[in-house]
Amino acid sequence: MKKRSLLKISAIIVAFTLAVGAFGAPAMTTKADETMAGDSNAVSDINNDTYDLVGHRGYSGYAPMNSMSSIKLAVARNFKNIEFDIRYTYDYEWVVSHDDSLLKTCGVDLNISDLKLSQVMKYKYTKGNNISQYPNEKIPQLVEVLNYIQQVKASGKKTNFVIEIKDIDDDDAEMKPILFDAIADGITDRDITDMVTITSFHYSYLNEMRSRLGSAVHYWYLAKALDAEHLGYAKKCKPEVITFNGTPESDEKFNTTEMIENALSQGYKLSAYTLDSIPMMGAYFQQGVEMFVTNKIASHMLTLDMLKEKYKASKLTVKLSKTSYTFDKTRKKPTATVTFNGQKLLEGLNYEISYTNNRDPEKGIVNVNGLNNFVGEKDVTFKINMPKVKSFKYKKSYATKLKMTWKKRAGVTGYIVEKYNYKLKKYEQFKKIKGNTKTTFTATKLESGIKHRFRVKTYYTVNNKTYKSKACAAKNEYTNPAKPFRMTAMRLGKGKTARLAWSQVKSKTGYNVVVATDKGFKKIVRNKNKKSNVYRVRKLNKKKKYYAKVRAYLKVGKKYYYGAFCKTVKIKKK
Repeated sequence: MKKRSLLKISAIIVAFTLAVGAFGAPAMTTKADETMAGDSNAVSDINNDTYDLVGHRGYSGYAPMNSMSSIKLAVARNFKNIEFDIRYTYDYEWVVSHDDSLLKTCGVDLNISDLKLSQVMKYKYTKGNNISQYPNEKIPQLVEVLNYIQQVKASGKKTNFVIEIKDIDDDDAEMKPILFDAIADGITDRDITDMVTITSFHYSYLNEMRSRLGSAVHYWYLAKALDAEHLGYAKKCKPEVITFNGTPESDEKFNTTEMIENALSQGYKLSAYTLDSIPMMGAYFQQGVEMFVTNKIASHMLTLDMLKEKYKASKLTVKLSKTSYTFDKTRKKPTATVTFNGQKLLEGLNYEISYTNNRDPEKGIVNVNGLNNFVGEKDVTFKINMPKVKSFKYKKSYATKLKMTWKKRAGVTGYIVEKYNYKLKKYEQFKKIKGNTKTTFTATKLESGIKHRFRVKTYYTVNNKTYKSKACAAKNEYTNPAKPFRMTAMRLGKGKTARLAWSQVKSKTGYNVVVATDKGFKKIVRNKNKKSNVYRVRKLNKKKKYYAKVRAYLKVGKKYYYGAFCKTVKIKKK
């Protein structure tokens, strides 16, 4: 803090170098110098009594913002108003920059407020439009730009330079008078008051400058919104122009027609920033806005007829953020990017959005209705699809039943289970299930031991109309073979062999025969798969009782489907 205090004292002593010592400092030489007095390709001046353009940070659409080249290029392109930003260094010297950080201009993560002027001047521009054409560009000092304005005045060119004063830190409150004096003295000592406008978001800064320069210069107040709060600030500094945000972000306040009319009724001339779209300029112009801050549009690109033109909304290009939704009983509102001849437009200024049929599963409609300089409407559709069943699978097979399951889908009325008819070669409705929470179903009365194919759809009913989803992927499953309904057992010869026989079962691969010495089949002595329905069990103990049961099985690939066991039979002793 001691070091900064010493710098404050030093700054008070040398503050007047803006007016004296730096007066003769050479201006930077750039490509724009060659056409300072005018551009041979530019058309004649437009009627600035009707509307004005303000070059934003010079002509920043075509040169690095706030650079000397950008400012000179704006002069060459015949801008009547050229805006640039100033802020001060650690040792209280004014430089031309919008951001405190050098990241967006010089590509270094350092703040101007933490650097002395000599340190700032070490860095060159590495970023900006057409940067390759300006390899040696540095952050300009304010004195350089003021000297250049003096040259422009000497050339006879009528140009208004708009100096935006950026934030002055509260820690430097005692330096405010010195900082403001440096700006004012730099302007008056060069006799360029008739070429300068002071602007700021801080109405108090305008009053500070007015106390030094009086009415010799113009004053514009910067406001993000034309609301009551900012109009109240404007009354405190009495600007000739209020420059408001013409392209607010979604979370910022939009300046409605009513707000614009209210500001105009209080006698203010209005300027909108930052517009690079002629249709957007035209919309504001037709509401009474007379000035437009722009990065790209010079006077030779714009005519009064363009600003007065009415466009058909049917010619708009509308791109939706999403063109397909899944129905869930909520209203769908895709955002829309709207352009005209490649130029992006602004919702609330050129058009407004409404929605039709944006809940139920059908074609939703985005209604784009023209505003101000756009007339008529254009509709763009998007889809709301019924949700498909997910995770459909079979849980268990039975002889005449198949149990299936799937995941719940929100918002639907229920589900439709369909079965494939192999004879007719089409799917038929098997069961309609009401309620979206029931996500298991057991199909009954099916033929045993054969392949079945099922699939499931969702459905939704509203206003006596039913919507159905596309079916999930169908899956095949086999029912188990039927249970043999009868089995016989007989000891043969000396009782060491028994003959087992059972009824035939359709649609099977074979039979699984199990023999044990107990009814619970814990002591199994035979477990045999047989193709036929007869089995001779040999090497039995004739003095023991045995028990037998049989079931049919079906083999598909590597998977076995087993039917139920028949009633257990006892193989009696011999």
